[in-house]
Amino acid sequence: MDMTLLGALITLAPRPLFPAHSDGSPPWNLTALADQQLAGVVMLLVGGGVYLGGGLALLAGLLREHRAEAAPR
Repeated sequence: MDMTLLGALITLAPRPLFPAHSDGSPPWNLTALADQQLAGVVMLLVGGGVYLGGGLALLAGLLREHRAEAAPR
C-alpha cells in the first residue's frame, strides 16, 4: 500500500518535488513535472499489478483447498 500512496502523491503533485532532478537534461523532452508524473503512474501500475497478482495467487490457493475438501472420498 505504501507504493500506491507514494505513486498517487508523486502523480498528483502540482510542482516537481525533487528540484535537483531538473538540473540534468530532460529525457524524452519531458519537463521535470511530466517526468515525475510519469514515474508516479508507473509506480501506481506496478504496485497495483503486484497486489493483484498476489491476491489472485492467494485466491487460487484458497479455491484449491476448498475443492480438495469438497471432493468425495
